[in-house]
Amino acid sequence: IIKQDIAHINKQIAALQTHRKQHNAQGANKTVEGKQIDEHHNNIVMMLQGKLANTSMTFKDVLEVRTQNMKESKDRTEQFMYSTAAAANTAPS
Repeated sequence: IIKQDIAHINKQIAALQTHRKQHNAQGANKTVEGKQIDEHHNNIVMMLQGKLANTSMTFKDVLEVRTQNMKESKDRTEQFMYSTAAAANTAPS
């Protein structure tokens, strides 16, 4: 679900960037104030892209740590089961 959400947000940012490029290509806001507004909007889009990239990398790192923790837990469980079974087989009857 999270990967789908990230992909959806990425598509929305791409659509926003396309909209900004089209708006800039139309030559609107050629005044100094208009250019500053365009620059601000472009900076916002770039910031959103950066934040999404950072969030995606953090999510990837969390998944890797989680996978490693699950593997280590499974290994400990198997080791415990093996040592318990070995102790049961060697116990005097």
